[in-house]
Amino acid sequence: VIYTVVGGLWAVLMTDVLQFVILKLSVLFIVILFFFRIDDWSGLLNNAPAGFFDLTSNSYTFFFLVGWCATQFFSIGAEWAFVQRSLSVKAPRDARKANYLFGVLYLVSPVLWLAPPILYRMINPDLDPEQAYILAGQLVLPAGMVGLMVAAMFSATASMVSSQLNVFAGVLTNDVYKNIFRPSASSENLVLVGRLLTALIGVTLVIIAIIVPQLGGAEKLVISLSSLLVGPLMAPLLWGLFVDKVDSKAVWVTALVCFTTGVLIKFGIGPLSSMVAIIEPIADLLSQFSKQVDIFVGVILPLLTLAIIQVSSGKEPSAGWLRIQARISANNEVVTDGQGRADVLPAVDTAPERIIALSLLVCGLTITGLSLFQSGATLQLVSFGSFVLVLSCLIWATRIRSSSR
Repeated sequence: VIYTVVGGLWAVLMTDVLQFVILKLSVLFIVILFFFRIDDWSGLLNNAPAGFFDLTSNSYTFFFLVGWCATQFFSIGAEWAFVQRSLSVKAPRDARKANYLFGVLYLVSPVLWLAPPILYRMINPDLDPEQAYILAGQLVLPAGMVGLMVAAMFSATASMVSSQLNVFAGVLTNDVYKNIFRPSASSENLVLVGRLLTALIGVTLVIIAIIVPQLGGAEKLVISLSSLLVGPLMAPLLWGLFVDKVDSKAVWVTALVCFTTGVLIKFGIGPLSSMVAIIEPIADLLSQFSKQVDIFVGVILPLLTLAIIQVSSGKEPSAGWLRIQARISANNEVVTDGQGRADVLPAVDTAPERIIALSLLVCGLTITGLSLFQSGATLQLVSFGSFVLVLSCLIWATRIRSSSR
């Protein structure tokens, strides 16, 4: 919360890049070391828990998987936090490259992320599944690299939180406080309000995190929040980019309808069934098919609401659609500098590359230095540290080339 309040967007982006590099390399090394450690793959597969490789289960059916993929589609396409990645680059073409890279990594990365706990559960099928990741790291990684992996996992969590803090505080400051309550607010006032809102949202998230066990655990909380918020909020944003008759009111109508329905189904019918006997069979049915209900509230109901809004709208395009088209047309105009050279870019700020390169340099030197104190893990530590050092040098070279343009 503190570094997001102080550093804003750049602090969020720096932690994102650093945790991505360190955690990606740590997990990659875990997988490689597992392959060197495992001799009998056929015996390992037979040792897996019953139904371990089944695509679906009683709780998570094929219908749920399809709905969850749709929810992720809405989230990736319209998530406010992800927009920050497009805003932090110097040109529209770089924003497109960043989003293509993001999409590819989103498809490929889960295979790498899930490999360590899957492999460890096949080695020890009776353990608590929530401990599989850390135990997998402890099994194959030397001391130092385990700490680095834990630090990177903490950083990954912190970077996700900081992204949400930054973007929601920005939206509340500019779109709510400035537009509704104080249109004449100065830049200094907006920065102060943004920092206060960041702290307020951060404290709220901390409280929610503390009471997660009372809310049914992390898994249930994530699915519940996704069904109540992701689809109802994100689906209208994507719909409005491609359909000219849906305006900003559709976001509020869809969110209100779906959120009210979801809260009523999840938290209203159950207690009410104990007082009204005729509702008890309905409550039991909803409890039995709770995952399907989540998908209905999070995916089907938002799309159904938007379809009704679309059909009932007039023939004229909405004002928001016209503004978007005007901005797209303006951004597509080629700017020349009078000599025929198109797309002249401003000077490149190389501070981000310098911060990342120096941070990786410190990590690489630290891990390599640990090899002096661990004779049994010298090769692993030197290999990992050297890889990080080479990556640091490559980023520094990119900085030098960018600054010379």
